[in-house]
Amino acid sequence: MLYSAYSYLFATKRPDIPAPSPVADKSALLFLILANQNPKHFANEFREAIKRLEDTKVSAATTRTSGEDATLEVSFRQIYQALSSTVASEESCLILYPLLVHNRSFRTYIMSRSDPDSFVLPVLRTIYEFSEQKGNFPHLYMLLIMLLLLSQDADFLDGIQKITIQSHTWYTERVVKSISLSGLCMLVLIRTVQNNLATYKDVYCHSLCTAILANLSHRVLGLNSVVSQRIVSFYELVAKRYLKLTNNRGSSENLQSATPWKAEPGETDFDTLIFGDLVALFLEMINSIVCLNLKHNPELVYAVLQKREAFGPFREMPRARDFVENIDKVIAHFHKKLQETDLKILSTGDVGEVINRATKTWSSSSLKLFSVLKFRYEESPQEWQFALPYVWQVVVERNLVYWDADSATLIGGFMDERTDNLDQML
Repeated sequence: MLYSAYSYLFATKRPDIPAPSPVADKSALLFLILANQNPKHFANEFREAIKRLEDTKVSAATTRTSGEDATLEVSFRQIYQALSSTVASEESCLILYPLLVHNRSFRTYIMSRSDPDSFVLPVLRTIYEFSEQKGNFPHLYMLLIMLLLLSQDADFLDGIQKITIQSHTWYTERVVKSISLSGLCMLVLIRTVQNNLATYKDVYCHSLCTAILANLSHRVLGLNSVVSQRIVSFYELVAKRYLKLTNNRGSSENLQSATPWKAEPGETDFDTLIFGDLVALFLEMINSIVCLNLKHNPELVYAVLQKREAFGPFREMPRARDFVENIDKVIAHFHKKLQETDLKILSTGDVGEVINRATKTWSSSSLKLFSVLKFRYEESPQEWQFALPYVWQVVVERNLVYWDADSATLIGGFMDERTDNLDQML
C-alpha cells in the first residue's frame, strides 16, 4: 500500500507542470488516513514506515547489519521535487510534515541541499497568501512548523543567508529588488504576525512565527535597509501599542507609583500579554544581532538610530532592561561618531557612510552577552488528535464521498484543542 501510494505520487518522469492526477490525490488521502490512525495496543505501521524511509542513493552506498529494522528505499530527490513544488496543496503539506518531523534522514537531506530556496520560497509564498485561504490555520501551522524545524539547524541558516532572491513578484508590500532568502523570511513572518494580531489573534500562529524569527536573528548577516527598517518599525509599533494598553489599565495615581509592566502575576489581559511578549522578544532579537553580528548589519544600526526614542520607555522593564542597556550603548557610540563629523547637515548617504566606517572598528566588549536565543519544536504526544481530524476534513472538502456535516463530530471543533498544550510544543 505504501509503495503504491508513493508510486502514484512520484512518477519516474514528470512534466514541468504536472497534470492533475485524481488517482494520485486519492492515493495520498488514503495514505494520510492510514498513517494518522492511533491504535491503542500496537504501533501504526504506516507511521513507522515513514520513519524508516531511506534515500535510494544513500542506501545503495551503505551496508545494513542484520539486526537493523528493514528500511524502505525511495528517491528523496523525487519526493522533494514533487512535494516542494506543490506545498500550497494541503495533501502535499500533510505528507511533508511527518517526513520532516519523524524522518531524520529526509530532514537531513533537505537541510543539506544547495538550493534551499526551491523549498523555502514556495513555503513563504503560501504563508504570505494565507489571508486568501480564508483562515486555513491547520495548513499554516504545518508550514510554520516545517520552517521552525529547519531554522533549528545552523548550517541551514547559514545557507539561506548566502542566497539572494532577485525576483519575487508575489511579495507586493513594497518593491524589493534584491534580498537574501533569510531577509525575505523575516519580512513574511513579521507580516504574518502583524496580520494575525490585527485579525485572528491566534496564539499558536503567533508563537511559531516569533520562534522562527528568534532562530533567524542570531545568524543573520547583511540585513538590507528594507528588512532592518521593518524589524525596528514593527518593534516601535508593538511598543506603542503595549504602552497604550498598560496605560489604559491603571489610574494616573497607579502609573505614578509603579511602571505599567510590573503587573500582578494574575494578569489575564490577552492583548497586554501578547504585546508585552513581542516587545521583549524584538528587543532580544535586536540585542542578539548587535551583540553577535553588528559589523555585518550596519543597516540595522541606521534603523535603530532613527527610532532611538522607542527604546527609552523600556529601560526599567525587568524582562528587557539588559537588552535595552546594550542597545543604548550602541546608539550612544554611533551617535557620537555622527557628531564627530564636520558636516553640519548629514544626508542619508552621509549617515550610512559614517556608520559603515564606524562598524569596522566597533568592539562589542562593553556589551553584556547572553545565551543565544533559540527555540526548538517538540511534537506533542497528542499530535494525532489534531492531524487525524484535519486529514478527514480535507477528505470531506475534496467531496470524495457524501458526509452529513451534522454527524461529522470528529471534524467539528477539532481546532479548539490545538493550542491547549503550547508549552509542550515550543
